[in-house]
Order: sequence, then structure tokens, then C-alpha cells
Amino acid sequence: MSERRWRTSSPSNSPVEHPVSRSAWAQDASLCPFTSEGSLSSAPISPHPCSGDSSSTPEGVLPFPLLLADATRLPLEDGSVGAVMASHLLHLIPQWRWAVDEAMRALRPGGVLLVDFGGGTPAPWSTPVEEMLQRHGIVRIRPGVSGPDRVAGHLGERATIRRLPPLETTVTRSLGQDIVEWERQVQSWTWTYSADQMRSACARLRTWAADQRWALDREVELERTIQWWAFDRCG
Repeated sequence: MSERRWRTSSPSNSPVEHPVSRSAWAQDASLCPFTSEGSLSSAPISPHPCSGDSSSTPEGVLPFPLLLADATRLPLEDGSVGAVMASHLLHLIPQWRWAVDEAMRALRPGGVLLVDFGGGTPAPWSTPVEEMLQRHGIVRIRPGVSGPDRVAGHLGERATIRRLPPLETTVTRSLGQDIVEWERQVQSWTWTYSADQMRSACARLRTWAADQRWALDREVELERTIQWWAFDRCG
């Protein structure tokens, strides 16, 4: 099994100015999952456990070939894969219709586009935190698509939609953990703001937590539903 990698660029050879997806595909083209990494501006792609470093697996061998590509311009032949997986991706792409069209183009008839639209799980501190972030000019923006109806409407008769059984799970979070992730700009909604802006807002959040006597390391259990949708390519 050979390994192939690509990175696409804009026609002017400048960095693409929309999220770049990290993609992986099997040599027999039976699967092409892609998940989002990158920035809404032309920032470098962040490191990833499957970035091509042979040390990423205990055996020193990658489990499948990897390719790095733009989700709106996949370097795959028409009808060459049986499934496409988009996990927490489409909400990041303003041109999400292009990404969906590319998935449909790459899929064989009868193939399936599997989508998890993502979305946060509200925590006890969510509302006051949102209000304080807004005072610093920070709002959560999802520039792409966040639900199945618009995707189904765009696809029309090209695909049928199925709601897959939901997965109920419990996650443990703390306000301190959230603040660290926001400060480090781990989450995609933070990418459009400067590091100084995020640090200033997070410092204010720590002060607010101290005033409220909310321990930053206090953990809470939150119920979360993971919902996948299948879009089956017709004919």
C-alpha cells in the first residue's frame, strides 16, 4: 500500500483562505474520511497525530495512506470512493455546498456521505461566559452549515437522508479546562480572533469565576448526544 499526499493551493499559489481539511483514504478508495483543521484565514495548519509522522503508531507504520487537501476541491476521481465522513467539518466552511458537491462527485452510486454537524454541550457557566465574551467583541460564529435540512435541500434528488441512531454519552468538563482551550484557541470559533484578544477575555473570565467563587477545577458531568446523518447518493 503506497502513501500519497497532496496540499492544494489557490490558483495564485497563495494559501487557501478557507478551512483546509485533513483527509485520509484507503488505496482501494473504499473510504475517504475528512475532518477540519486549519484557519478561516490563511494561517498554517496545526499539527495532527496523523500528520504523516511515522512515529504516530506503535509499529511506526501508518494504518492507511494520508492526504492533505481542500475539502472543496478533493483530489479524487469521480465515483472513486464508497463513503465520505465529515465530522465537525461543514460548519467551518462558508462554501459548504462546494464541499458537499465534492463529496457527491467522489462517491460511487449508492455511496454514503456521513455527517456529524457537531455543536457544543451547554454548561452551567455557558450563558454568563457568552455575555462576557461578547463584551470583548468575541462571538461564536459557525460560517458553514449546522444542520441536515439545508444539506438535504441542496442535494435535492441526488441523495436521500437518514438519521442514524444517536449515541448518548456523558462528558466531564470544568470551566478552567474550557478557558485554557479558548486561550490556546483550540476551538474553531476562536480562530478569527487575535491571541491578545482571547487572552484578555480569558483573564476576565478567571476574575469573574473568582468573584463568583466558582472553582476553575470544579468538574461537572454533562449529557451529550452525538448525532450522525447519512446522505445516500442516488443512481
